[in-house]
Amino acid sequence: GGESVRLEGGESGGALLCVGEPDCVRLLSDKSVSVLGRVPEATALALRHTKATDTSHSPPAQRLLCAGLALESGDAVRADGLVRALGTEGLRKAIDECTEAALSALEPQLQTALLRAASLGRAVANAHAAAALATRSNNSSSSTYAVDETVDAWANQGAVGVLRVLRALRDPAVGLPLTYAQLSLTGQRQLIARLLERGEHLLASRVCRLAGLSQAAVVEHWARARIGKAAAASATALLTADSLSAAAVGPRPPTAAVPPSGSGMSASALFASFGFEATTTALG
Repeated sequence: GGESVRLEGGESGGALLCVGEPDCVRLLSDKSVSVLGRVPEATALALRHTKATDTSHSPPAQRLLCAGLALESGDAVRADGLVRALGTEGLRKAIDECTEAALSALEPQLQTALLRAASLGRAVANAHAAAALATRSNNSSSSTYAVDETVDAWANQGAVGVLRVLRALRDPAVGLPLTYAQLSLTGQRQLIARLLERGEHLLASRVCRLAGLSQAAVVEHWARARIGKAAAASATALLTADSLSAAAVGPRPPTAAVPPSGSGMSASALFASFGFEATTTALG
């Protein structure tokens, strides 16, 4: 009685291999990897009726995303109205939900739109919070966006760094298409170990910087790998050089046997043994 999804095989018509993951099912074919899972709640809230004109009853994340899209399209009036309607608590909730939805999204364009919406919310919250703090000493009424502390303007930098790592992992050259939930369960140290096994030292170094971990282990592994490759290349080069030199020289020419001293061989016979003709010159 429920809904169903029909999945086709690989490009060559082969079967699909289904691998269970904590948050989804990974579908492996002969040439591609797909992810089948339930849409995260934060993403569903942010994308619910995004194109609707009436957003008064929409979730906070969806209204903030609509505000970001409106501002990007040049409709600053509508964007300002949507943000003002959120209020302090709604704006904070919208920022958190947009950031969480961006981390769960798989499409780069959707990630960018959600992060821009979160950045817009932070900018508005910080601006009104600063104004409220400036007028608090005069005992004036606090603004709609007045908060005890300004929203951390760099809070989304962590999300941006994580998304960059996820995009790099999903690159076919690396071949680790992880979701944000899987990345969280994997852990930073285990991820770095898997990257080192694949020879992705640069990406492992970036993960270390993002996580605030020491890069000593990455540098050591990289140095060992470089030394091992250099030693293997040197051995191969020596073997190749020996083979080429032996082929270029070829077999040695036969040498004439030198008679032992005192054998009584004449000078003519001695010259003849070396391939020379003995000539006699008469002395006048």
